[in-house]
Order: sequence, then C-alpha cells, then structure tokens
Amino acid sequence: MKKEILNLLLENIFNTDIDLLKTVYNTLQNGADVDSPINVKKLKGIYQQFGIDSLCDGFQIDLPYWNSYEPNRKTIMIVAMDAKNNKLSVLDNFSIKKVVLSTPFYLHNSSGRETKKNQYWEVISHLTAEYNVYSTDLYKLYFRMKDSANNSSTESNKVVNYTNSNVHHEILKAEIAIINPSIIIAFGNAARSACANALGIKLENSVTKENIIKGYDLVEKVDTKFLAIPHPSGLTRPNHWLSFFKTNSITEVISHHERPAVLANLIKKAI
Repeated sequence: MKKEILNLLLENIFNTDIDLLKTVYNTLQNGADVDSPINVKKLKGIYQQFGIDSLCDGFQIDLPYWNSYEPNRKTIMIVAMDAKNNKLSVLDNFSIKKVVLSTPFYLHNSSGRETKKNQYWEVISHLTAEYNVYSTDLYKLYFRMKDSANNSSTESNKVVNYTNSNVHHEILKAEIAIINPSIIIAFGNAARSACANALGIKLENSVTKENIIKGYDLVEKVDTKFLAIPHPSGLTRPNHWLSFFKTNSITEVISHHERPAVLANLIKKAI
C-alpha cells in the first residue's frame, strides 16, 4: 500500500505506528485473516468515540486495498458501502471490545472471492488483468449500536451522527488525491453521493429512479471520470439493473450470470 495511504489511516483512524500497519497489509496480501494487533485503544477520533462506547459490540475496519497493482497502468478506484462479512464471525461474541481488520468485500481472501452471494469479485476480476483496481469502503468502521431496552441493534451505516461526520468526506477526498484514479466507480447511492461531494460535483436536483442509477461521465467537469452503478450485491433489486442497462443503451436481456462481464465492459468503455 502507498505510504501516503498508510499515513492517512494513521492520521485519521489508528493511533499506532506505520510498521504495524505494514505488517497487517502483508498478512492481508497473503490472503490470510488478521489476528488483529489493533484494539479500541489504538483508534482515534470518531473511530475511538464509537469504539469505546458501552452500547457497541464488536468492530470491523475495512482497510483500503489493491485488488491488483502494476506500475504504469491506469487505476480504477471502487468506492462502496460494505457491511460486516459473516465469515468474520466474532462480532456477535466479543467479551471484550476488539477490532477485526478486513478489506472491502473480504476480497483479499479466497472465500470472499468465491462466494456466490454477490458479484463483487466477478466484476472486479474482469478488470484486474488490464488495470490497477483500488477498493475502499465509504465508512471504514463497521459496528452495531445496541439498544438493550428493545433487544435490538442499529448498524453503523444508519447511525446518523456517525455517517454525518465530516471525517469520511475528508478521508475519501484525500484518497482520491493520493490514488489519482483514471475513473471512480461508485457502488450504490451512498457512495455516489459521497464521491460527487468529494469531487465537488453537484448532481441533478430533480432525481428520478432512472437517473439516480445512471452512469455519469463527468470528465468535462473534473480530471477524474465518475461512473455510478447499482450495488452489485445479491440484494440489489432486478429492476434497478434493468433501468441501469437501459440508461446505458443496453437493450438486450442480461442474465444474472452475464452481468459481471457486461458491467466490466461498460467500465472499460468509460475509462
């Protein structure tokens, strides 16, 4: 990982040293899970604020990750909102507060790439042979805020004072400047809005269902192209994809199996 990204994480998230983060990344790049050397005392800012809250249980941090990298290739930056991966398991069972370290969509691990529950890797794998692919989570920290009175919990992406924190905007804006991608791909509406904000782009005020999920090519306004697509998870409603493909002038019927290759080709054409 670029030293500038490591320093960004240290400035905003981790109260630790760069050598420890390098060790973590070496472990992830070998496809292994991290037996985390990070605990809540090593978090800072808003991340520590929620990490020490007695109403929270376990915490997961998705570290920005190169799904592929070779010098002198164009870079695709993927921004998404990714929730807890069930394979990380222990978030429900912490007796003490702990941080689980992962990557967006758990793609550093073969089980994350081979799952049939979503199409993240199926899309990205069509791009890695030709491009550098850098993926990052819109909200780096995942947690659940527990409500003991109702025996329920709220996911962090629905905790307003967390998602509204300006730190997410500042980190994303800095990531874009450091990575300098040829194109940014936003998975889902939350990432779409955040990327547009970071790029200083004002999206259309009168938004219909169709143009919420259309592909925006904003190369005339900014140096980096920006393409917003539906979130390629198994939970995405089929009508979203029908509207998306129609907006992008694809009229033939696209099956679930064919979607990753078609989507990857749209991304390549937009670069």
